[in-house]
Amino acid sequence: MTGASPPWERRARVELALCAALAGGLAAVTSLLAASDSAMAPGALGVYFDGHLYLEIARSFPLPYGTGAVDYAGHAPGYPFATWLLRVLLPDAWVGWGGLLLLAAWIPAAISSVLFYAVCRELGAPALWPTLLFVLGNPRMLTLTGSAHAEPLAMALALAGLLAFLRGRLGWCVAWIALAGFTRFAAFTLLAPIALGVVLRGRGLRLREAALLAVPPLLFGIYVLYLHARMPGFVSLADSHRVFWATHFTWPFASLIKSFDPALWSTTHPSFQVTYATLVFYLGALAGGVWLS
Repeated sequence: MTGASPPWERRARVELALCAALAGGLAAVTSLLAASDSAMAPGALGVYFDGHLYLEIARSFPLPYGTGAVDYAGHAPGYPFATWLLRVLLPDAWVGWGGLLLLAAWIPAAISSVLFYAVCRELGAPALWPTLLFVLGNPRMLTLTGSAHAEPLAMALALAGLLAFLRGRLGWCVAWIALAGFTRFAAFTLLAPIALGVVLRGRGLRLREAALLAVPPLLFGIYVLYLHARMPGFVSLADSHRVFWATHFTWPFASLIKSFDPALWSTTHPSFQVTYATLVFYLGALAGGVWLS
């Protein structure tokens, strides 16, 4: 029939809708169950964990942070900015700030599943079952998408960058990775494998490509200068974050190995067990992918 979509396209749309609904629904259900278990209104969950810090940053937009924000300037502005955008779009009578913080995690969770599906399709791999594993196979991500955390948004932006790279659009790739970096600063390190991929794909790094890859570090430097100008007492991101964690340079996975202590592990809240099981799974998947390639 003229104008009809091929069966595989119709099937892909159904699968995409299923994965997005499952990812977003699981995030929402996780939040609602946690709020119910704690006998609180669902929106109140948005100020738990780092939510109250992100809330203060979100409320400071359109010029983020302020003179009294030095202690939490170590938290990136991307997730609060997304929350502020939702605040602009949604009437206050519909959703309060706490609910907006949750929405800013639920929506990227759904979008991430769509982007992961698209990455699988771009690589010519089966898409549905790997995407379902992506949605369901990481218990840590389920808890992060169900509470006020920046990781779901950073994941969506990083996947958008990967998809752009696979499609040969380095400019868009760099833009998405930069946004991911301003959502979770650690995402800036994704520029390293992207640069390696550019080198391997083109057997070298041309001036235009090097200039594009230099844009996110340059923007990051401008951002730090902005924090210095905005907050007279600002020293550095590490110094601001030292209010919450001991920040210092160390080797990869040092904290994971240091916390490998059975005294810290719990049967009722097995967070360490889940962390190490997830690490083993992804390292095994990475090794398997390298071997199969």
